[in-house]
Amino acid sequence: MTERRTFSDQTVGDMRFNVLLTLKIAALACLAGLAKYGIDEAGWSRLPLNALTGSILSAVTFVIGFVLNSLIKDYKDAEKLPLEISSAIKNLADDGAYFADQLDDFDDTQLRADLHRLTELATNTILNTTDPDLDGALRAVLGNISNLDRAGAPPNHTVRMKADLFLIRKSIERARYIRKIFNLPTAYSLVLTAAVAGITLLAMTVSDHRVGIAVSTSVLAFLYAYLLRLISIVENPFAKHNGHMDDISLYMMREAAEDVAPRPAGSAG
Repeated sequence: MTERRTFSDQTVGDMRFNVLLTLKIAALACLAGLAKYGIDEAGWSRLPLNALTGSILSAVTFVIGFVLNSLIKDYKDAEKLPLEISSAIKNLADDGAYFADQLDDFDDTQLRADLHRLTELATNTILNTTDPDLDGALRAVLGNISNLDRAGAPPNHTVRMKADLFLIRKSIERARYIRKIFNLPTAYSLVLTAAVAGITLLAMTVSDHRVGIAVSTSVLAFLYAYLLRLISIVENPFAKHNGHMDDISLYMMREAAEDVAPRPAGSAG
């Protein structure tokens, strides 16, 4: 039997990972601040601190936030895909159970087995690589719907079941696309370049308060590094970033696979 993690276990693990990530980025930010202080001590700073410096740093922050906001929209769309797939799977299983009771010439055992296999293949496809058997599993479910047509099921019901199946295919393909394609790679390059340029500009800026500008450099480096890390995670929410808490969970699809698994012989419908 597969071991399940409780919600509290999941939450504690996520919190530990998040704290660890924060500490790593904080350590990097501290190094940036120390480097700035060392540059000032060595007398390598040459650029005057003025209003233009602040405007440039504000523009860099705005660009990073703008790109992140654009990717968040795609992330929110991706969150809906497991729900759509699991809901459609359960709808098909419920329809099959209904018609198994209503029609003498239809048994939903094979439909449930095919739906169970389809859900497992879909989960594996989204998380890993495309399974060559996925198309065959989709066609097998479609074949069960065709059997319903021949058994005398109302056409409007089977048309709705086909629509659910096509929604499953579309959602799987959408998830595959999100996982495979790096959205806005040029924009990410711009964000990375702008962040490095912003920190470099601040590092080369002369200030009368060396400790103050070193601390400011650390804070800005922490903000930029954290935002860049967040962009890399949000850009591909189905890729497992070492169990990061922001990865989209497919637990609903796993539950759907268990719900539609073929019933043991002799069990009640």
